[in-house]
Amino acid sequence: MITNIANTSFNSGRFPAKLKLGLITPLLKKAGLDATDDCNFKPISNLPTMSKLLERLALSRLQPHLLSSPNFSTLQSAYRSYIPLRQLCSRSLMISTDRWTMVPLLPWSASTSLLLTIPLITGVLSSRLQSDVSIDGKALAWIPSYPSDRHSFVQVGRSAACQQPCIAGVPQGSVLGPLLFTAYISPIGRVVRGFGVNHHTYADDTQLYVEMADGGSLDQLSRCISCLQHWLLRNQLLLNGSKSEAIIIGTAQRHARSLQLSEMSVAGSGVVVRESLKLLGVTFDRTMSFDKHVSSVVRACSFHMSGLRHFRSLVSDEVAHQIACSIVGSRLDYCNSLLLNCSNRNLDKLQRVQNNLARVV
Repeated sequence: MITNIANTSFNSGRFPAKLKLGLITPLLKKAGLDATDDCNFKPISNLPTMSKLLERLALSRLQPHLLSSPNFSTLQSAYRSYIPLRQLCSRSLMISTDRWTMVPLLPWSASTSLLLTIPLITGVLSSRLQSDVSIDGKALAWIPSYPSDRHSFVQVGRSAACQQPCIAGVPQGSVLGPLLFTAYISPIGRVVRGFGVNHHTYADDTQLYVEMADGGSLDQLSRCISCLQHWLLRNQLLLNGSKSEAIIIGTAQRHARSLQLSEMSVAGSGVVVRESLKLLGVTFDRTMSFDKHVSSVVRACSFHMSGLRHFRSLVSDEVAHQIACSIVGSRLDYCNSLLLNCSNRNLDKLQRVQNNLARVV
């Protein structure tokens, strides 16, 4: 039955209408928030299981095709099997005492995918998939059918609201939605490269970085950010200047003898240049020493080891080993390739954590 439904859907180029209904459950963002304020809730969308099975089948074909296309941004690291943080580090570490690297992080406004109207998704996305990655025929017809004519309703306990049409956004809680969103914003890479600025993108978070010499100007970077902002506006997206961050990366000698910028402008908002910033769970400091990142990892690991000590005598060796690897060891392993040229002092801190963890187990 499932095979028949899937084959019929793909052969006809239409997503089944009966599988387009979403159930939205509002949940408090944090315990203790005022339950009478609607802003304190986040909408959790649940889609039919059969719908997600069809999406998985489509994803298994679409994802390899999109990622293999030269027109799909290779520096979009979301929803794929690698995170190119090492590329950012290697570019930033390739600096001398007379050069520095400016790295602004440009987040977009929350729920940017919700700003996209369905006609825009079905029209612009179909055009980009056809011209950029050569999708056509029934496959191209099936994709705009997927987000179109959807409905959802809110349910709290046993009470349910009336069904309402979804007029904007990719289906929340879907399997295929994130990939379609990244395909929609893929041209960002071409926009940024046109200014000779390097970049990385994770979902809707964009990091730009430009290497400059003493006395260099930020005009090139400013023009790039301005053009990127206009591209987003034309595509019904919005750059959030108030949440943007920036950091200047250079050697300690370079920072000691140069006058540092304290602020730059992004989307009309003043962005403070920070001593460190967090990107995908890794704390980058302005000399790329990773001192703050290692301290953060050690602090988190020590907290969880303390909890493990309390009930260690109540579990078997095998269970203790599994807990140690999943809760503490995973933190030591996350992005550890960034620590290739880290100082021995920081490596010793991490080694002591691992030794203490072994003793606890």
